[in-house]
Order: sequence, then structure tokens, then C-alpha cells
Amino acid sequence: TGATQARRGCFEEAHGGTLFLDEVGDLSARAQTKLLRVLQEGELSRVGGHRVVKVDARVMAATNMDLAERASTGAFREDLYFRLAVIPIVVPALRERPEDIPLLVEHFAVQLAKETGGAPGRFAEDALDLLLRYPFPGNVRELRNLVERLVIMAPGPRIGREQIRSVLPQVESATAAAMRLSDAMQAFERAQIEAALAATQGSMTEAAARLGLERSHLYKKLKKLGWRPMT
Repeated sequence: TGATQARRGCFEEAHGGTLFLDEVGDLSARAQTKLLRVLQEGELSRVGGHRVVKVDARVMAATNMDLAERASTGAFREDLYFRLAVIPIVVPALRERPEDIPLLVEHFAVQLAKETGGAPGRFAEDALDLLLRYPFPGNVRELRNLVERLVIMAPGPRIGREQIRSVLPQVESATAAAMRLSDAMQAFERAQIEAALAATQGSMTEAAARLGLERSHLYKKLKKLGWRPMT
């Protein structure tokens, strides 16, 4: 490395605390080997140093890749994967939690206002409704970039449906496709629930068991479909 003296690295700085490793799936094979050693042995050698240093740090790792799949194909060390995946936490994609979009839009608008010294952009209900129907293939980063672009380009403090269309022209076609898929899924769910209720003479408990759902989950689905069960 050309280092002439020992330097404290991230692991040593995190001794007794927590170290967050972002995009761990991008680690090279050599880096994976070094990380595995630290996790297994709890020791490392400083850059430019020769003495073994003991470290004890909690490690949190994040990735947008499917590490289990990469480990099964040999693209990621399987032993390192199992060392990291002690308590997996799966964060759903933004398209799977659209109810978070209004909260994130408000958060990003306020954040950008603090950075620029201006007033937070206000998003109209019809603008938010359009964003709720967009699948956001770029996830939360795409939403933040979109909010920033809208706040910069909007002619006034209020951002409406037309502003969304101007910076995200594909939103209409994506929205139409999402609505068709949503309608098809709802029709399928309705048919399955109707069949289960008919087979159990309207018993919610038995219908839920038949569908492999918790009773409370079935109630939520019925409410979403616009039904008000009586039993």
C-alpha cells in the first residue's frame, strides 16, 4: 500500500460499537476474505502495521443484491454470507409500500428546503395520487431525485399533477399498467375469498383457515375490497 506507519481503520474505530457496511455485495474476493477473517477471529492487522489487533464490533451490512443467490452461484463467499446473515432484515421496495410515498415526499421536500434556504415545496393531492401509482424502479433514490427536480423546476410553491407529468412522462403508461395489474389481482382475490366463504357457509374463521390466512388478515382484505363482513 505504500503506507509507512500504522493507521487505525474503520473496524478499529468501531471497537465496542457498530460498523455499517453499505453495498457489501460489491466487495472484491480479496476484501471478502479479509472481512471474513475479522468476523470470525475478531482480529486484524493495520495498514502498514504488523501487530495483530483485537477488535469487537457489531456489524450491520446492507446490499441491493440477493446475496443468497450470489452465494449459491459462487459470486459471493458462502461462509461470509452466513456470517453476515445472522439476523436478516428485508426492506421492501418502495413499490411494495406506496403508503410511505407521501411521508418520504414531505421529508425530502423539507430536507431540500433546509439545504437551499427556501420554503418546502407543497405537493397537491392529485400529484401525490399520481406518484402513488408509479412503481419507482429506482426505489427511494429515484423518488428523492424526482422531488429535488420538481422543487427546482416548479414555477410556484405548489406542485401539481402537470408538474409530475412534465418531469416523469412515463408515469401515465406505468400508472395504467399498474392499475390493470391491480384490478386483475383484486378480481382474483375476490373470487378466491367468495369461494372460501361459500364453502364454509360464511364462517370467517373457517374461510381464513381454508385460504391460509390469519382471521385478521382476511378482515383487512375484505375491507380493502370494500366488503363489510357480518360474522
